[in-house]
Amino acid sequence: MTNVKKKDGKRFGAIVLSLILLLSLVFPYPVMADQTAADQMAAASVYAIHKTGDDKENFVIVIMGEGYTREQQDQFLKDATAKAQGLLKWSPYKEYSDRINIYAVQTVSNETGVGVMYGESNPDTYFHVQAFGKSCYFTKDGEDKAKALRAELESRYLDTGAAVGTIHIICNTTANIGSSSNALFSFSANSGENAQGDVMTHEISHSIGRLGDEYDKKMQGENISDTSDPDKIKWHKMLGFRGIGITAAGTETVFAPSRVCMMRDLGNPFCEVCKMELARRLNNRDYVSRQASVYVCDPEITIPHSRTGTLDRDSDQYRIDEKNITKANGQDLEFRTIVQNIVDAKQHLKITFRIIGADHTVKYEKEETYTVPPHSNWYDPDAARESLSVTLPAVTGLVSGDRLEGKIID
Repeated sequence: MTNVKKKDGKRFGAIVLSLILLLSLVFPYPVMADQTAADQMAAASVYAIHKTGDDKENFVIVIMGEGYTREQQDQFLKDATAKAQGLLKWSPYKEYSDRINIYAVQTVSNETGVGVMYGESNPDTYFHVQAFGKSCYFTKDGEDKAKALRAELESRYLDTGAAVGTIHIICNTTANIGSSSNALFSFSANSGENAQGDVMTHEISHSIGRLGDEYDKKMQGENISDTSDPDKIKWHKMLGFRGIGITAAGTETVFAPSRVCMMRDLGNPFCEVCKMELARRLNNRDYVSRQASVYVCDPEITIPHSRTGTLDRDSDQYRIDEKNITKANGQDLEFRTIVQNIVDAKQHLKITFRIIGADHTVKYEKEETYTVPPHSNWYDPDAARESLSVTLPAVTGLVSGDRLEGKIID
């Protein structure tokens, strides 16, 4: 069993808290400003569908509706809640769910659907969103309306001093559309592939994480590179860890860390590079005052393998656990993780690795200490990132029943 102690990076709430969070997702509740009775009626269109703490301390996500008529507002709340639940099932959103607040804002359209740019469909909707291919755009004064709602939320409904981190627009159409405009706005529709919120998760991760598509030729984000040089690629410290390598993205000159990632294909978990960047952005001090100090990837134990050529699930054949421990006999055995510092202060960590026999005696034991540099430059996350590992050379005498114990200690 691999036991890992991490500082603030991934936390598990108590059973009571878990029940409270579950109920908050199933039964969203209205948020009302402490103003006049008329103001309170207007404020009833704002619902907290996942709130675990103060809005200034947590990252605030706002979901708004487009193309939902007055009679369809209950459906919008159901759709927004389902998409929020879908988002929070994926790492790292799942691990940071107690640091994320999600609100739904009901906006009433006169007609259902969204417009089609250069097409015949042009319903009368609140934000005047139009689709062009798979992408969505505000038209007319739609973006101004969204920004005005954000300002209203920040000034009257959110906890004092809080800021909206990002806004997602759910479009009431079954068309296969979805896109991200920038860090603030993203869009998705009620298509079949978005039933569980996968399209929203992908698109909102463009906005929150500034991530690129791992199938495109555009140079965007920490998960896309214009070089395949293993010493110069953005994720060079993560190569060989949990299937992270170098593979072609949209062209032969644009590269991604993985072939299995939510940013390449819907329904897949995020690759480790994307997870780390999303965790860093969810702790952006511009939006949260209660930052985690460090993000620690789930460690792994492996025998030697290529750091560039072993991609995705291929890496499973090199991973060692207590079921296949005898496979490591005669091989170097490495316990490894990647750590991203999130705050502007050094982090001092110790990593220990032991093999304990069935008779409870320690067959092998080793430890290393590391100092992770401060995150002093927001635009250079790699400078505050370290690969932490302990290697037991040429282990022998391993038998079924031996236990693996790895720890990362502050």
